[in-house]
Amino acid sequence: MLEHRPGDAAVSGQEDTAIVEIDAAIGEIKHAAIDDGKDIHDHPPVEGPKDRPGRLHKALELLRKVHSDVAREEDDPMVKGLRDRAVGHIDGAIHATELAVRDVRQGR
Repeated sequence: MLEHRPGDAAVSGQEDTAIVEIDAAIGEIKHAAIDDGKDIHDHPPVEGPKDRPGRLHKALELLRKVHSDVAREEDDPMVKGLRDRAVGHIDGAIHATELAVRDVRQGR
């Protein structure tokens, strides 16, 4: 939803920030999944709008869902720190995406 789209520099900068945070969250989630013995290659496909405002809103919706999924209670103390770091990166991606949406609304 966020990668390889032409656009304004301010919006693209926020998209880049969101992508960095998402990549970091994925790394933490993969590490936690390996520790839990889960399949790290399970990647459901994502379809969404192609226009910038629509895809930014869809990205925000997906990030909020991921936050909810990842932030669930964790019994394994070894994985709690990984989960917390992943949630922090997801929150960073949400914030950057919200800024990108704002920039689009303000015509930046």
